[in-house]
Amino acid sequence: MDDFTREWYSEHLAAASENALSEYVREAQIDKQEQIRFIWLRSFDNPVIVRFDRDGDSGWSFVAKRLSGNGGYSPGEIAEELERTLTEAEAVELERLVHDRRLMRMRAGECITGGDGAMWIAERLDNYGYDYVERWSPTDGKMRDFGEFVIELTGWQIGEIY
Repeated sequence: MDDFTREWYSEHLAAASENALSEYVREAQIDKQEQIRFIWLRSFDNPVIVRFDRDGDSGWSFVAKRLSGNGGYSPGEIAEELERTLTEAEAVELERLVHDRRLMRMRAGECITGGDGAMWIAERLDNYGYDYVERWSPTDGKMRDFGEFVIELTGWQIGEIY
């Protein structure tokens, strides 16, 4: 990841009061059994950041944040936040999309970007390390399926998904 991209992502995470998952690996401070995060940075619409945390037998918790700014520009501040525990069916689907479909085994990135669209980012941290995948406005495939599932979980009126 180049410096521009790292700063762009970091600025939005900081605005959402989210830590970089990769920092936990460096600091050996993995306090969850597994964390999965979806970051959706849309050029002209509110950024959405959703984190899933799994703690042993207690299941998956879910934290979603929508920022007031635009993903291609200034992130703004937290405009809406949702926190809850996933239902058993939602947890099964999350694990199917991430683990069974091997989302995090895709190449980290592609050399495809554009002026208008959205960056879709998936991260996962567990006791084995940190994985990261990003795609520019996917129209189908593993990342699109994962992102649509996550967006639907928020229940927010999003409009066009791009």
